Amino acid sequence: SSEVWKIRAGSDGALWFACASGLYRYDEETIVNFTRADGLPGSSVALSARTKDGALWFSDYGSQPPYLVRMNPNQTNVWENPFVNAIDEGLPPIRVIGLAPDREGGLWVGGFPGMLSYYDPTVHGASGKPFRTVRGPRVLIGGIIPALHLDARNTLWVGHWGMGLYRVPLSTIWTTNAVAEHVDGITN
Repeated sequence: SSEVWKIRAGSDGALWFACASGLYRYDEETIVNFTRADGLPGSSVALSARTKDGALWFSDYGSQPPYLVRMNPNQTNVWENPFVNAIDEGLPPIRVIGLAPDREGGLWVGGFPGMLSYYDPTVHGASGKPFRTVRGPRVLIGGIIPALHLDARNTLWVGHWGMGLYRVPLSTIWTTNAVAEHVDGITN
């Protein structure tokens, strides 16, 4: 297939193409295709993101089952699966359709059924799994969350299908009194 859905630059300057036919890496005239045989959970890739540590994230919400994987930028052993499945790191099984990296190397993940989760790169091993899910307010835990953006003021902008646009100050997101302010002015 010739459908290219996302283009992302890796920390080494290589370009990564999320395509209907898999994942492709382009570097100095060489194209390498990653497929299920290489450990990719699905046959296509629709979304991508890069976090501060150089890790590349790839997702496909149309695969059965849908997936989100992290590719370690320091992976050098070609005999090992380079993809870490986010479900193994605590992400609930959702169709990932929104990704937003933050300044600390974390990743905000939105999807269907409506759920907002966060990958905390400082949590690994015996201390727990790095993904945790936001428990409120209600607009962040239902429906479909396809659009995410983290701005310079540490405010997470959340596009919610059918409910509009919200901004959430990250200073409150893990508290019991988290605030999601509806932004007026965007209509269907």
